[in-house]
Amino acid sequence: MKPPKTLPFKSLEQILARYGIRLRPGGEHMMFVSPDGRWKFPIPRVKDVERSYVNSARRRFNLTAEHGVTDEESYGKGYIVRHDSESTGAAGGQGL
Repeated sequence: MKPPKTLPFKSLEQILARYGIRLRPGGEHMMFVSPDGRWKFPIPRVKDVERSYVNSARRRFNLTAEHGVTDEESYGKGYIVRHDSESTGAAGGQGL
């Protein structure tokens, strides 16, 4: 199954909230913030979030398979997201 190109913003907010990541309103972008406030990730104000932003947010907050969080755990069966083979080195330090 090919992964979806977008994820509804509300779904992304709910998924990240399961890991203690909260949304902070901003100007043109909404800011997701880690529980300790150390790591932040801006997302444009849109109804549906592009897959590249979803992948980047997962890497930023250590919500990837490399950190023990599978795609299926994060998204359920309908939202499997593939990752680049490259690592950006962005680490959230959340220990997830």
